[in-house]
Amino acid sequence: MTIYAPPTSQGGNDTIPAELIALAHLEATCNGIRLRIAGLSPDQIYRGTAADASIAELVALAVEREKVYLQAVKQSQVGEKPDLVEPEPTGLLLDRVFNDDLSTFFAVRRATLDVLRTVSAKHWENKIMVRGQREMTLRELAMRLDQHDAQMLSTISTQRRGWLKTNGVDELRDSGVAGKLSPNIAQ
Repeated sequence: MTIYAPPTSQGGNDTIPAELIALAHLEATCNGIRLRIAGLSPDQIYRGTAADASIAELVALAVEREKVYLQAVKQSQVGEKPDLVEPEPTGLLLDRVFNDDLSTFFAVRRATLDVLRTVSAKHWENKIMVRGQREMTLRELAMRLDQHDAQMLSTISTQRRGWLKTNGVDELRDSGVAGKLSPNIAQ
């Protein structure tokens, strides 16, 4: 498993450019998803909560978002000013196959990172329109994608903790409870 280290400054009062921090986070997202969904059953992946979408829906939405962002980044690289319209959660996201979405997300994320890694310092200031109303730079777009990823990973983590609690796994890991279990636990 590859783990990416966040960029570090070379000493002094150097600040790390926000786009490099965002790139490091974007690189880590795929592994973050893998770690969070490991061991979950299909039922747990497809079942959301009253407040949050299911993990399958989150990944399906991330796939659609990643495709839109990749297209916007590519268009801004050739001097166009793309109009970014982020996808909204819909019922259509429920009818998709999770494994297909997950592999598509990983592939499109690799393509996005490949393009973002080639952006020169001056091109980070290229403009992108968001829904035809607000301009943002390519740097802000990378940071926005990072924020979406952080929210998705947080929601997946919260759901995973909920599943582990309802399955009793956390209680067995608790040393106070585990120490009180008798050797004849089957009774």
